[in-house]
Amino acid sequence: MFQSEIKKFYNYLKKKDELGHKIIFFTTSNRWEGDKELPKSSMLSKHIKERLTNCEIIDISKLRIWPCEGNISINNGNNCSIKASLLKDDKKNPHKFIRCWASINNPKDEMYVVTNKIYEFGFKTPKELSFNRQWTNDSSNEYLSGYRQDYKDFLKEMNIVEKLKESLTDFNNWISRKINS
Repeated sequence: MFQSEIKKFYNYLKKKDELGHKIIFFTTSNRWEGDKELPKSSMLSKHIKERLTNCEIIDISKLRIWPCEGNISINNGNNCSIKASLLKDDKKNPHKFIRCWASINNPKDEMYVVTNKIYEFGFKTPKELSFNRQWTNDSSNEYLSGYRQDYKDFLKEMNIVEKLKESLTDFNNWISRKINS
């Protein structure tokens, strides 16, 4: 079964390669630095790369990528991906698409390696999987006051406090049932 799936996978990529399409493998599996065994995903991508012309491998597990700082939902409003978070390094952000505080606050962050490959590749997420939430209907409105109001409105809409109270009540009831049974 696995062999036939790999064959279909390879044949699909081979056709794309023959048409001149660029193929990029982003491998993410890691190993302890003393372990010389390659992860299966790395072995497979290396094997396929050796047989194709337009193929590249980026081992994400070897990059220094700082975690998200969670600036999207803080009290003073969404600060994620705002104009002020534009990474101003022309080498790291030649297309001027990267807006990330983690990349700014951690100069050794290498997320740009992945991001630039995706932009260069022309990656597009299907419309059905893309959405955002903002206070205004104007997606170019990036005034902080709008982001601050959005956070307040979001809390009202989601009624977070009530939901938390409900969850705590449900949890306490569950604990009581477990103790009494």
